[in-house]
Amino acid sequence: MLLSKQNLVSKTFMFKTKNNAEETSDKRLEVSIESNKTEPAKVFNRIETFSTNYTYTKFPELINSTPASDEECFEMEEFITHYNDLWIKLVNNKDLSIVQYVRGNSGPRKDIDKYYNDNNITENLDLFEVHDVRKFGNYYYIWTHEKITKYSLYKTEYKEHHWIYKVAEDSDGHYVETYIPDPYYK
Repeated sequence: MLLSKQNLVSKTFMFKTKNNAEETSDKRLEVSIESNKTEPAKVFNRIETFSTNYTYTKFPELINSTPASDEECFEMEEFITHYNDLWIKLVNNKDLSIVQYVRGNSGPRKDIDKYYNDNNITENLDLFEVHDVRKFGNYYYIWTHEKITKYSLYKTEYKEHHWIYKVAEDSDGHYVETYIPDPYYK
């Protein structure tokens, strides 16, 4: 078990003293004791669908990837959740804040341009879960489960996706390079 944060516990003890056979008085003694009680570190709850039996055509290097640490998983969960929140702001409000998390003429950038120019839809992110994170070199691979309600002029659609996001890390931070459907769910 991983440990974090040691606690300092303060205790007050009461005791009686006798000065002579007839007199007693209450005395207080406060003692600080360093406790070995620790709070357990958070553990990322993985739902793993990665398999060396699958062909990840756009991510052939994924076969050589390793599971990310719990700390890296939580960091990537925070990043990709923020990215998807910005996606909803793009679709619904034409807010281009998401652009800072993609590069150049990538697939995600093309999707951003497409949805930015479509004024006839809105989306609601009903469920967003990160199931797993793996790492290879300066890349993270993030498995997600998403449920989206998509509203257009004449219909409402309920969509469910299982994506694997490829997220690059460089000196400027993280950015989404691309994403593919998880072959486990095909």
